Amino acid sequence: MLATRFKRVAVLVFAVVLAAGFTVPGTAADRPSETKSSLDLTAAQTEFLPLEPILITLHVESEGAALPAGPGTSKTGTLRFEVAPAVKPRSGAKPLPLERQVTDAQVRRYDLFEWFQFPAGTFTVRAVLEQKGTKLTSAPVQFTIRKVAKGDREEQPVARIHHTPWCNYDTEKFCGDTFDLVKTWPNSGLAKYCHYWNGRYSQNKNELDKAIASFRTVIEKYPGFALADDAEYGIVECLVAQKKLQEARERTGALQKKCAERTARSGGKGQTAVQRLADEMSRRLDRELSRR
Repeated sequence: MLATRFKRVAVLVFAVVLAAGFTVPGTAADRPSETKSSLDLTAAQTEFLPLEPILITLHVESEGAALPAGPGTSKTGTLRFEVAPAVKPRSGAKPLPLERQVTDAQVRRYDLFEWFQFPAGTFTVRAVLEQKGTKLTSAPVQFTIRKVAKGDREEQPVARIHHTPWCNYDTEKFCGDTFDLVKTWPNSGLAKYCHYWNGRYSQNKNELDKAIASFRTVIEKYPGFALADDAEYGIVECLVAQKKLQEARERTGALQKKCAERTARSGGKGQTAVQRLADEMSRRLDRELSRR
């Protein structure tokens, strides 16, 4: 009975201590909070056309972690994509244009078609990030690259694209295949990519009004497209090049707000490359406009 009475007193004292806001050494309340490490991989869709960019998003959540612009080894660590069944890597691959403008970010977008030679079929992909002695592996995503049969509505659009991977179109027009596609087959599943890369090409050729028109088509016709924010930032860059700083500042602010609201709705953390660029551009434009 004496032992039972002693246990009751001990429990009562412990409860009073907690109620007073004190913690017991060694409990979770006494330890600093820990960031849960994770690597999340998502794909823009589950089925792709032959030659279609395979856009995926990677998000790392870990203390001090960051993602490089492309797979391989860099100062931020080593990133690789494990593909099953195995496919051959593509030589000369490049990160997406805006991704390569940012050294590191917690949220990145990659075009797997740029980095690997995918035939038709179904594939499973995992991302693996090794950084600062830590190895993170994402859950797998699965997608299918379908065959285009004779008479398929996408047969001719796919056949018109000759110069992939798509980063080739950043500075080269080649035979004008991306421009032809949006005129001849405007409803093709490849049209949105062609509009974006037409904008990039025109921007790099300093044909800024043409670039803005292509980027605006991406934003207005395909608002949910994975590269819509990239197109919006492309317009900002064109406006800055045209010295239309006030309009550029307004569009930058709208882009920042849209990205922030989307992140809040999804409960996500970390910034995309486009958000990082928009923040930097906002500060730059504020400085330049204040001098006027």
